[in-house]
Amino acid sequence: MKDANMMKCAVCGGVMPKDEASYYSCASCGYMASDMRASAGSESADALESVRVANFGDICGVLKSRYSPPLKSVLDIGCAGGLFLKFAAGEGFDCFGLEPEPAKASLARERGCVVGTGFFPDAEWLGGKKFDVIIFNDSFEHIPNLAGVINGIKRHLNENGVAVINLPSSGGIIFAVASLLSKFGVWGPLHRLWQRGIVSPHLHYFNPKNLEILFARNGFKMDLVLRLKYYSLDRLWTRCRYHSSIFASVISFLGLLLLYPFSRWKSDVFAAFFRRDMKN
Repeated sequence: MKDANMMKCAVCGGVMPKDEASYYSCASCGYMASDMRASAGSESADALESVRVANFGDICGVLKSRYSPPLKSVLDIGCAGGLFLKFAAGEGFDCFGLEPEPAKASLARERGCVVGTGFFPDAEWLGGKKFDVIIFNDSFEHIPNLAGVINGIKRHLNENGVAVINLPSSGGIIFAVASLLSKFGVWGPLHRLWQRGIVSPHLHYFNPKNLEILFARNGFKMDLVLRLKYYSLDRLWTRCRYHSSIFASVISFLGLLLLYPFSRWKSDVFAAFFRRDMKN
C-alpha cells in the first residue's frame, strides 16, 4: 500500500488509516499498529518483576495442568536476562531462550540459562530445533514481521506443542482510558502505552479476538485466553517514574491507583494459548 497515511491490516487485510499521532487502526477487527522503528530492548525490569513472576506462575500452571502428554521443552523468545527461564525451570520444564541483545543473552547464560543470541526465527542457533512450548513474554508486539514469526513457530513447534503469546491488550481498561484522553488531545498516556520514545516501542496492539483471527488464518486454534495482572501497587511509583517527568509520573500514579480495583476485571494484558488446528 503506497499511501503513507494508510496501512494494510495484518489480521484481516482491511485498510487502516493513520491518526494524527501516527497510529493505525482497523475498523473491522480492531488491530492497531504503529510505524515506529523496531529495536531490541526492554522496559526497566525491576519495577515489573513481581508482576511478571506472578503471571509466569499462572502461565506455567496452565501448561502443567491442561496438556497431556506433559509438555517438557520450552523456548522463550526475547528472554532478556532469563527471568522466565529460571522460573519455568523451577517448575520442572527444560528451558531454552533466544535473545537479540548480546549483553542480556550473556547475563542469562551467567545465570545458568541455555540461551542463543539472535532474532526469531532467523537465528542460526535455532537450527532445526523443535520445542513443546514456544512462548513470547512481552516480545511479540515488538516484532515487525508477524508472518515470518508465525511461520517460525510452525517450524520450531512440535506437532502437539503449544504457542503462548503473553502481551498487552487493546481491550484493557487503561488502554480504553488512554484512548479516550487522546480524543481530547491528551496523548501522553497513549504514547506511554505504545512506548513511544522508549527503547523497543510497540509495533502492534491486539485484543484476544483479533489475535485469534491472526493465528486461525495461519493454521492455529486458540485453546485458552488467560487474563493476567498488568500492574501491582508494589513499586508502582518506580514504574510510573520510568522515562517520565515528575508531573506525568504523579498523574500516572494517581490514575493507576484509581483504576487498580478494575484492572484485573478488564485487564490490559493477557496470555493466549494456541495449538495447531489439525482440521486444516
